[in-house]
Amino acid sequence: MTADGGFGMGDLNFVVEFMLVQPGMVEGVLAAHTRSDNGDCAGCGGVQGVKWPCVHYSCARAAASWCDRHADVTPLRG
Repeated sequence: MTADGGFGMGDLNFVVEFMLVQPGMVEGVLAAHTRSDNGDCAGCGGVQGVKWPCVHYSCARAAASWCDRHADVTPLRG
């Protein structure tokens, strides 16, 4: 997290914030967007060349990290 309270992801902060308030979304994205044998993202619909970690995984990981650090104010999850 950056000094201004952001996630250090530039324009993707809104995606991280959206994931935080969607029940089960963070866990679902982390479960689906895994590294395939060839190094691509298995969750990006088989689009070749989408290297893992993809943007979806990175945003979900940032959201999960935020929740880990702020357990007392964890938004809707799971």
